[in-house]
Parts: sequence; structure tokens; C-alpha cells
Amino acid sequence: MIDAEIVNFICSRYLSKGTELEPGTLSESGRSFEIDIFRTGSRTRRRIGKITGGHADTGLSHEKNVPEALERLFHSPKVRKGERELLREIQDESLCSGGLAEGWIMRKDLYGSDGKTVVRTEYVMGYTLYLHLERKKSRTREREKQTIANWNARLGAILNERNTVKIDLAGEENRHLLWNFIEDIAAKIEHCTVVKEVSEVIWNKEQPWQGRKLEFYVDFIIALAEIAAARAHFDWKEIGARYYREIGGSKRFDPYKVEFLEEAEEQIGCPLPLLGLCSAGTVTPIFFAGELSGSGGFAYPQGFLHVVTDVTVWRTEFQTVCRTLWLTENRAVLTRMSAEPDFLRKSGSLIIGLDGQLRSGHRKLIKDVLAGSESIRQIIVWCDSDRAGLTISRNVQALLQMAAPVAVKWILPDSLNRKDNPAGCVFRTWDAYEAEALARLDRRLAGEQEAEMGDTDSWNLWMEI
Repeated sequence: MIDAEIVNFICSRYLSKGTELEPGTLSESGRSFEIDIFRTGSRTRRRIGKITGGHADTGLSHEKNVPEALERLFHSPKVRKGERELLREIQDESLCSGGLAEGWIMRKDLYGSDGKTVVRTEYVMGYTLYLHLERKKSRTREREKQTIANWNARLGAILNERNTVKIDLAGEENRHLLWNFIEDIAAKIEHCTVVKEVSEVIWNKEQPWQGRKLEFYVDFIIALAEIAAARAHFDWKEIGARYYREIGGSKRFDPYKVEFLEEAEEQIGCPLPLLGLCSAGTVTPIFFAGELSGSGGFAYPQGFLHVVTDVTVWRTEFQTVCRTLWLTENRAVLTRMSAEPDFLRKSGSLIIGLDGQLRSGHRKLIKDVLAGSESIRQIIVWCDSDRAGLTISRNVQALLQMAAPVAVKWILPDSLNRKDNPAGCVFRTWDAYEAEALARLDRRLAGEQEAEMGDTDSWNLWMEI
């Protein structure tokens, strides 16, 4: 006899209001069954379809044999697949018949008005597959709870053991940034019960990492803090090896090396070499053009393209005598503008190339220039007019809100009207700029800076208006 659990599953998931299974039509053969669906009314009762499936193995003794293709296609009871569509996607007729027999899927035949002619056939999730996925979700939830509990324990241990390594004063200041970040992470994760909640509380980006990648990143942050709490200097491979303490542990973070290093640097607010990472090749160059000087004797003359590392920026205070600070997304624009040395000298411009991302080194240099340079009269921000460019602009806007009150202009060139109205490229308020940028994205008019780099006449006009 068909299990009551299967009947309840079918009734709750696949029968609409006014329809029911007719127990008297149940036909069973081995592990398979068929049962009719009737529509009932106040005066009528009509057969409208039939459900075909297999008896559920509620113990799921062969759970590991669940066909991956069926598990992927029928991930929810809401999924419906026509017969041709199903066979086209799984490309194996035996998988369909086997799935019916094992209870992984069920077939629902819908009849015409005569109650006999099949007008549509669709396949849906079976009760056995439903049990499998529910137990899989339960195991995932338990694993995630244990993972988060382990994170909380290790974060607590880090905060108790921090500042035990003797380092110089500058190193202590950098470590202070790390410990502040770890305190923040620990406070946010403490009340989470699933990894998705962790993603929601620790990210401020438009497309946060999810699933296993997020878990690896939290592991990496904790591993980084653990080794920083124990040693003044460490190698990239030591981070994973010390954290996992198993064969291959030193390579666990390798697939995400660049992304993890960049994200950690951004969130902590300090280049990782200043925290003790000595051999990961993570030094970031910052390109700029214009006159710039720094404590310790650094002096870069006007009229040339220069480069400084983020490590140097974090160890030095910079200032300028320039009057206009340009922040450009792409290096190509920087090199194009620096090729006009007369423009740089006459306009008193300092141009910092963000190289496609506003990293912590850029933030530090920009803050230095604005805090230590009384000569700055205006800031001109110029990014691509695509979604990534808007994200960079938003990050710059958030940074400049904390800066001294200096006039800020936002450049959004448009090849359709630039020649007729070059002044239309300039927006003097963030709200106006953001609204226009979003409107262009809606109209699919995204573009790159390089397409409309302009010339000295355009640049001078943007500065003057």
C-alpha cells in the first residue's frame, strides 16, 4: 500500500483546489504505483489526470546514488518539466524510467474533457528526492552552525592573544587596524546561525561572495589574524598551513589568492605587507602625474608620470602644491594627460590613476593630499560610464564625504553631445551625476573613458566651469 507520507506530499504539492486522489484507483506493481486525480464539485466528479511514481525509500539506503542530473533539474517541488524537455536535458531515457521506479521523480498525466485522452504530461519531484534534499539541507545547516561556532571560538581566542608579538611602533599602528577589523567581524558573526547571514553582515559590495567561497574567505581572515597574532613576519603559504594543519593546507587559499588579498586589504584598510606578510607579491603600484612630496625626502616633480607603491604610501605622509586633483579610473587616461606636460604645469594638476579599483593605498594617498595640501581648490572625478565605473565613483564619493570641503566635479563624457555641449559632461553634484549615470545604464549607453579622452581644451574647460 502506498505510504500516507507520499499521499500527503502529492496532495500538498501537486493538487490544486477542488482536486483529490481517488484511493480506489490505486494500482501497484512492485515498487511502482499509479493513482488517479479527480476534480470534485457540488454536482460533478470527473477524472482529470493520473500520478505515476515509485514507493519512497524513507531510510534512503541508496541516497548516494541519487542521479546528479535529476537532483539538479528537480531542485524544488515547484519545478515542472515536459517529457520532451526532460529527455532533452538528461539525454538518458533509462534515467527517467529509473527515477520513476525509485521515487526520485513522478509523472503527472493530465486528461482532456473525456477523462481518458492525455493532453499534457509533466514530470515533478518525487517524495524520495524531496526527503533526500531536505536531509541534505539539514546536514548543511548543522555543518554551517558548527562552522560558525568554530569561527566564533577562534575569533575570541585571537582577540585574547593579540598584541603578544613585539613589533615596532609603526607595526603596532597597522596591527591596530587589523584588531579593529577582527573585533567588528567577531561582533557581526556572533549572532549568525547560517553562512548566508554571515555574507549579509560582513559585505558592503553589490555582489557579495556566497557559499563555499565566502566560507574560505572567513577562514582566510581568521587564519591571517591568527598568524599575525603569533608572528611579526610570515609567508603566504604559512597562513593556510598553520590554520588547517593538514596535508595541502598551505594551498587551500591559492585559488582565491589575488581576490582574498585585495579584499582583506580593502576591508582592513592596510596593505598586508605592513601586517607582516613578506612574500606574496602583493605590493600595489599607484600611478600618478604631478608634483608630490612626502615625509622622508620624497619629491616628485611636475610634468612627469610617476609611480609609488602602496607600502610606501602607508609609511609616508604626502602633500602637494597643485591646485586641481584629478581621480581617473583608467591608466590610459592618466598616461594621455601626462603626455601633455605643459597642461600639467599650467593647470597645476595632480592626477592619480585608480587603475580600475579604489584600493586602500589610493585611499591613504588621497586622504594625505587633501589633509596636508592647502593648495587644492577642486577635485575632478572621471570614471567609465559602466556599472563598474559607477561603483568606483560611489566609493570615491564615500571617501570624499569625509574629506575637507573642496569643490568636487564629476565627469561623464557623452559622444552624442560632447562636441555640441562639452560643458554638459560636467556634473557639480553627486546626485545629478548618479542620476545621469543610472539613466545611461538603463538605456544601455555604458562606455569607457578611453573612447572620449578629450584634449587640453576639454580638460581646461572642465576645470574652469
